[in-house]
Amino acid sequence: MKTVKECTVLVAVDNYFQGEKCDVESLIESLGTIIWKTSMMMQNKAMWEYTISLSKCEDIWVLTIEILKKIEHKEISFSENDLRLIKGITLLIRNLSISYRESNRHSHAINILQNEYLVKILHNMFCFIDVNTEVALQLRALDVMIVCFHCLFNCYKQARDSLSIELLTQSLKCLISKLQTVGTLCELKQILPQLEHLCSSSDTKKLLLKDNCEFFLNIFRSISRILNVNPQIDIQNLREINPDHYQVFLTLAKSIVHLFDEGTLAVNMFKSAQTDPEKNSNNLFTFLIVLQFAFSTEEQENDIDYAALGLMCLEFYEIFEKNCIELLENRKMDQEDWNKLACYHRIIISLLDIVSNLLPYKLFLETLKSYNFVEKIVCFLQIIENNTERRRLKDLESPMGDKKVFGNVKTILIEIITYLVHNDKESQDLVRENGGLILILNNCNLDVNEPFIRERCILCLKYLLENNAENQAFVASLEPKKVEVTQENEKILEKSGYEVEIVDGKVKLKKTNDLIGKIEGN
Repeated sequence: MKTVKECTVLVAVDNYFQGEKCDVESLIESLGTIIWKTSMMMQNKAMWEYTISLSKCEDIWVLTIEILKKIEHKEISFSENDLRLIKGITLLIRNLSISYRESNRHSHAINILQNEYLVKILHNMFCFIDVNTEVALQLRALDVMIVCFHCLFNCYKQARDSLSIELLTQSLKCLISKLQTVGTLCELKQILPQLEHLCSSSDTKKLLLKDNCEFFLNIFRSISRILNVNPQIDIQNLREINPDHYQVFLTLAKSIVHLFDEGTLAVNMFKSAQTDPEKNSNNLFTFLIVLQFAFSTEEQENDIDYAALGLMCLEFYEIFEKNCIELLENRKMDQEDWNKLACYHRIIISLLDIVSNLLPYKLFLETLKSYNFVEKIVCFLQIIENNTERRRLKDLESPMGDKKVFGNVKTILIEIITYLVHNDKESQDLVRENGGLILILNNCNLDVNEPFIRERCILCLKYLLENNAENQAFVASLEPKKVEVTQENEKILEKSGYEVEIVDGKVKLKKTNDLIGKIEGN
């Protein structure tokens, strides 16, 4: 198949970048036709053969290289038409580099990579965005950067030599750095599939982790900005609320699970949070959301060091638990303090959710014990209890006073305690010795801010009393209150393996055929 027409178009593009006047719109249209045909190669056999013929044509590659030289040497001042034509040429190279793998005749696609033209053009676009304030032109330049990256990725998959790897990771770092300030979800989604591949490859992941993981810190900053990540995000229902955002988090989760064995990412995230929790809290929050997705997806990796990852989360937890306690006990909160508390509250929930997901791993359970985690979370539970208000439906219109809302944290803490005390007398005793039993009992009530806490407390109580005479004696020694026991309450207790007895208006909680104590309730 002859390629005279296509070569003529490329000559015209080359002349344009040498300063020759022409009908730019007509030139863009002609180049666009070639790009469209090569873009259809996977859907149409004729277009596939057309693209293969172009990739085998030496004149085509010579002309594209000459055009890239002109663009690379051009001053960093681009018009809209310049950017449209540059994107067109890079798109053509991207398409031809895909079909080149099939034709396997010439080495020009590799030469382009080796000569570093695409990386230099990508860097020129980076600099252009820095000096240009027009958003439309910034986005066009960012588009060029993305297509250059795609070209480099295609060539890397073909060559896989040290130079192609270095140039590819260099270009991706440059691109992610710019996404911190420019670009939308549309641009972000165009690089995520390649990112997942690079994170899983031993050739590239260590390069991406260099420089104290600045690359990944930039990713979390970019996602925080683009997706407007904030404490109000509803992770549980994100798939239905915003499928695009859900897919971003899921893809990133599948990417970073390959990095846990290195340990570097977790260490540097921890350092950034420890150095300045307030400044880096939103980036950490984004990172934790990604971790939550990593452990909630059905495609979990089996070779992750869960104990090391869990220890990292526990260290994060210690930092932000301390920050939360300071704010919960603060009686003179200003607006900045309230904003901090909202952010730290969401971070604590994410951390506890990850801890909860790691509980089935025996090695992680041993890590928790060595960390004195039972004592720590019972203490935190007490502080939350003292500084937050339990609210029933009828209280919603009443003023809050100086107590705060810290919803769902108590529920998750009690879920974790429940897991830890199951068939573990040492942990059961620690809960009692640190005042946890009375805390659990006091939360066997309805609370709008903790909608599932009643059921969680009843199950937790069951495991705390099971085969533990000391805990049973402690509960039996409590003075009961008069209560109203509804059919619904009885059903909840029955599900936990208990029976309810009413004697003189007082509630006795009775395990089947074995009276274990008297419980106060509402």
